[in-house]
Amino acid sequence: LGVLDGPVTMANRLCAVLRNAQRRPTTNLVQRSCVRLYTDTTRPDPFGTLATPGRRGLNDRRAYLMQRVDDVVVNSQFTGILRHRGLNSEEWQDLRVEVAKHSANITVLPNGVLKRRLLDVGASPDLIAQFYGPTALVYAPEVNLKLVTLLGKHAKLDVLAANIGDRLLSEAEIKQYSSLPDLETMRATLVATLQQPTASLASVLGSNQSRLVYALQQIHAEEGDSNDEP
Repeated sequence: LGVLDGPVTMANRLCAVLRNAQRRPTTNLVQRSCVRLYTDTTRPDPFGTLATPGRRGLNDRRAYLMQRVDDVVVNSQFTGILRHRGLNSEEWQDLRVEVAKHSANITVLPNGVLKRRLLDVGASPDLIAQFYGPTALVYAPEVNLKLVTLLGKHAKLDVLAANIGDRLLSEAEIKQYSSLPDLETMRATLVATLQQPTASLASVLGSNQSRLVYALQQIHAEEGDSNDEP
């Protein structure tokens, strides 16, 4: 029933309008449900918001979504925020396959749940403001700005921002950082830079030693020639 699927306040409002229906016969299923829920004050959970054996309540669903927000945004090291426009099921599947190649995942969560949870954990207003309209989330255990930039080239996707730890990057910053080489390349460059002075010093010292040995050999040869003369 729509009453059971909506918020408790919605059920209260609707039942308040129809609460007098209990005095007359009714054949409307929604009205009968409202009358039953409104008048049954002995039930500990008259509007069915709690889980019962064999039925999953709204609180369970909300708790599940809150946990998903924690996994995808709050506790994730990296989350890319994208705007999607009219993607069909096949396009979503292609996106999931492409994202999985980069050891990442893509998902969609209700903006209302996202904002509520981010407010609860004290997230920045700038991050909360990103969640309006149809948004998709790309998350991974490691920062992958190049993946977000790649997805931004999709005809039906726009890059909004990326959340790295406690820092929110704009689209311009994402493009700037994504142009940098990957971590392995930067490590190799750093090692090569650190080794260059050592190699240069070793070359200079080796060159001086070679010159010293050559000079000593020349002196020894000249002394040998002078001893051979009568």
